[in-house]
Amino acid sequence: VENVARARRFAAHFVAAGGTAIHGALREGLAQQRRASSIPRLVVFLTDGMPTVGETNIATITNDAAAWAGDSRVYAFGVGDDVNTTFLDQLAQQNGGVGDYFQDGAEMERRITVFFDRVAFPVFTDLHLSIPGASAYDVYPRDLGHLYRGDQLLVVGRYRGDGPGRVVL
Repeated sequence: VENVARARRFAAHFVAAGGTAIHGALREGLAQQRRASSIPRLVVFLTDGMPTVGETNIATITNDAAAWAGDSRVYAFGVGDDVNTTFLDQLAQQNGGVGDYFQDGAEMERRITVFFDRVAFPVFTDLHLSIPGASAYDVYPRDLGHLYRGDQLLVVGRYRGDGPGRVVL
């Protein structure tokens, strides 16, 4: 309730100037303090992916976001007809999230609702995989992240040798 009131006060005095300050927005969003460390921290970022204000170098933005993110996961939602999907996919992927894209408000509302319904219920967090006794290699994904209700986890890899083995998740 307090955050909603603060957001309304901010919006009441906000003057849109027609720019996209992606670097600054990510810095502010990723700097926010966590309230509960047992809950995965998700940063939802809606943008067209076209930085026009402040830092505009894509490499600098993605490198800085990775440094600021810590254990946060960035989910990038590209909105509009002209979206830099390559940049937003890279930003989300290197920070443990995913990117999604849509053109209009109705589609955005539906997709964000589906996204929220999924991530509101983490089943397992900070997953790790070990395969003791097997010489496993080329295991992907390396970072298993979190598993949410309705998701599935697919891990692929190779191993050398034969005989029984264990997979511990």
